[in-house]
Amino acid sequence: MTTIQRPEVDLFDPWTRRGLLLALVPLLGWDAASVFQLAMAAHITVYVAWIPAISTSGIMLASTRISMRAADAEVRRQAKILSWVGLSLGVIIAAVQHSLPQNLGTVPWEAMALIGALPVAMGGWLWHIYSLAHTRAEQAATAAHAAMIARAEAEMIAERDRDAAERRRTAELTHARELAAAAERTATLQRETAELTERRRAEAKATVNAALTGPTLVRTPAQKPAAKRTTKPTLRDAAVTELVRRHRAGGDITTTVATELDRTIGASEGYCKKFLPEVIEHVLTAERGVA
Repeated sequence: MTTIQRPEVDLFDPWTRRGLLLALVPLLGWDAASVFQLAMAAHITVYVAWIPAISTSGIMLASTRISMRAADAEVRRQAKILSWVGLSLGVIIAAVQHSLPQNLGTVPWEAMALIGALPVAMGGWLWHIYSLAHTRAEQAATAAHAAMIARAEAEMIAERDRDAAERRRTAELTHARELAAAAERTATLQRETAELTERRRAEAKATVNAALTGPTLVRTPAQKPAAKRTTKPTLRDAAVTELVRRHRAGGDITTTVATELDRTIGASEGYCKKFLPEVIEHVLTAERGVA
């Protein structure tokens, strides 16, 4: 970070500064000397007679600088008033002190009251201005600190909101990916299921067709024995053929009893019980495909 240096404003050259110092010291000293002499004339001891002298020129110097440099408008206003009051009192006291006759034994009580009250009034006023400036500075610092804390809290809340939004976006993307993956798995499962169903249907149809193309083992009194063939039909083929016949005749083959089917195809008792549900399923599947 680049620091910008404030240029120093040089209003006066060294000779002008020396001239100001040479002029101001005697002039302000005249003010202080006039107040000092008036205090001495008011029978104030020499050890404290210098105090009222500071109440005019000294107060004027201090309050003038405060009125030029204070940040608060009220402080500047009061300091400006005090500086003019100090200057005016210095002028008045100097005029009063030089207008008094030399042989006056006692100064008027008004002048004595002014000298007595001057240090307290001017010192108290200056302290009030200083306290006001200090209080306003503390208030400004407190407000700046509160504003800094508020900005920090606002930045923290904004950062927390950004983090929460990022987490929500991440969760939404993750959820969307999971949904897409689940949909893909579902589609794959449905495709595999359809392929498996189609394969089973084809197998069942092939099984039924194979059973229907061969001679049945079911014999009736009116039928003649079937001629021998190269491939001997099985009792399972006979069961399939019988179930297809019953289904095409409109019967409900799901209620077929294994022992009854055994007797029909001439098998030993308990033979069809081992595969009857599977054969019924194959027959129904194949017949749906035929339909």
